[in-house]
Amino acid sequence: MKLRTFLTSAVAAAAALAFSAPAALAQSNYKSEYRMSLVLGTAFPWGKGGELWANKVRERTNGRINIKLYPGVSLIQGDQTREFSA
Repeated sequence: MKLRTFLTSAVAAAAALAFSAPAALAQSNYKSEYRMSLVLGTAFPWGKGGELWANKVRERTNGRINIKLYPGVSLIQGDQTREFSA
């Protein structure tokens, strides 16, 4: 019986954490502009997809979040070792 009580309490605590975390994240501060490096330019399908995605993010956040695209690895000036730190 104690095991059942413990498991019920553990599940209830996990559910409480799971439902409170998104609210806390939504209230946290966020950057209004993000940078996104694209290997290809916007003339290519991957570049066009990045452009469409950035527009969707801007649209769905009502302009609160803007993604600035850097096509053709212009953000990292061709140095791929800087790709994840840019």
